[in-house]
Amino acid sequence: MEYKLYQKHKDDLADPVPEPLNLVGLRCVKEALFFLNADGNWTKDNKFNEKYCDAKATCVLGPAWEALFAVDEPLITKNLEILMDMRRSKHKPPMKGAYAKIGLKFLPKVRHVLFERIKEGDEEEIPDAEAIDIRSCHWVNSIPAFDVDGDPIHPSMYTQQLKGADMRVVFKLLHWGISTSTSSGTGSNTFVLDLVSMLAISAPRLKAALPRFKRTAQKDMFESLDKGKRRRL
Repeated sequence: MEYKLYQKHKDDLADPVPEPLNLVGLRCVKEALFFLNADGNWTKDNKFNEKYCDAKATCVLGPAWEALFAVDEPLITKNLEILMDMRRSKHKPPMKGAYAKIGLKFLPKVRHVLFERIKEGDEEEIPDAEAIDIRSCHWVNSIPAFDVDGDPIHPSMYTQQLKGADMRVVFKLLHWGISTSTSSGTGSNTFVLDLVSMLAISAPRLKAALPRFKRTAQKDMFESLDKGKRRRL
């Protein structure tokens, strides 16, 4: 409605803020790159989490295990790249943030902001995290994750039910264009896949159990049983 009104009165109205769209993809949560723990691996001494708002839980998404879903993986990747290229700055600076380089491949990475301020305000006015009680200024955003039956997954069960599972991942594509000049190629385009929800399509893939090896002595069937023993005369 707001956009239609803007089309009729472009000279009198400012550009409307575009409505955010949710993107959906069927991917597998990589086991070795899973950081969607209940606390997001947050510690007060972590130099990357100087403030509560800096604590973000992340995970890397790979192709689905199920062959039915894995067929669409190239199409999902292509569509995501097209959307990012459409939002990219005109001078085409390098893109970062949305992918993690794993070996020779670039896999999408989603994030979830773990703590959210109860009241909006200037972040610079917030004292050191050690000096305040988090309950008075922030609340914890639990990851909206659901199991195969559609039931919410308790934070203590994130690792057990999400790690290595095929998931229906809903996320928003956020973009920040950073450039020192509109004509030069300096700067960067930062994209973030902000997690909205996760729904398990299939249970985590079971790992094959390693067989237990029993050490047995190798003997020659023609060898004398009393070899090595001295016969009494």
